[in-house]
Amino acid sequence: QEIKVAMAAVPISRHYLQVMAYHGWHTDLLSHINIFQEEKNMTPETIFAIVAIPVALLFIFVVFGYLKAPPDTAFIISGLGKKRILIGKAGWRVPFFERVDKLSLSVMQVDVKTSEAVPTNEFINVSVDGVANIKISSDPELLKRAAEALLGKSRQELVSLVTQVLEGNMREIVGSV
Repeated sequence: QEIKVAMAAVPISRHYLQVMAYHGWHTDLLSHINIFQEEKNMTPETIFAIVAIPVALLFIFVVFGYLKAPPDTAFIISGLGKKRILIGKAGWRVPFFERVDKLSLSVMQVDVKTSEAVPTNEFINVSVDGVANIKISSDPELLKRAAEALLGKSRQELVSLVTQVLEGNMREIVGSV
């Protein structure tokens, strides 16, 4: 009678009854009901979802998260944790949560010309033209400073900024000669 009461409370399939008959009536009825309910919830769609979601997340992480920085470019990764810098090596970022900015470490040539004659110590007016080769250092501490000041600027903006500084320094040097 206990079995009939349990069967009335929980719908039991023919397969379940065969399993119970095979194991014998002396087994725990509640454990069989729990096993049956777990088997009932595991449809092929559920199993596919359980497998497909982690595989899709892993695929997104691998495809969008892998970075390989060339030796003449610094990849600055910012976002979740502290800033990380990659130069000439590979690394990972968390897609959608971390941002990658690039800073060129190649040599840039800057033409430096005084716009007007600069007087020397002896009051002789001199016009000076020069060329400077500049490069952002790959030293981690200096690169962090450069990233704060120069990140997001185009190459032309960098050359313009450096030109102004170098012209001022050139006028100072010529004035002290």
